[in-house]
Amino acid sequence: MPPPHHDCDLRYRALLDRLHELSTRVERVERHHATLVDLLDDFRTLIQLVVRWVRALDHRIDDVWAWRLTRLPADERRARHFRN
Repeated sequence: MPPPHHDCDLRYRALLDRLHELSTRVERVERHHATLVDLLDDFRTLIQLVVRWVRALDHRIDDVWAWRLTRLPADERRARHFRN
């Protein structure tokens, strides 16, 4: 016949094993979460850089177009203005 607390001891050890497994899983999730947060931060930075680049291109295009329009004869400038 097993000792009186043998079943309790088995359950206690099973519980400790399960808690250790859960702790390991939580650590793994935390690492994945940290990786995901880092990736999202990098992606946000990339988007911000692309937005700045597109805005700079837009300003540059506006500047070039304004410069080009000043070089056109007056009647062609008026025609382009009313066409747009």
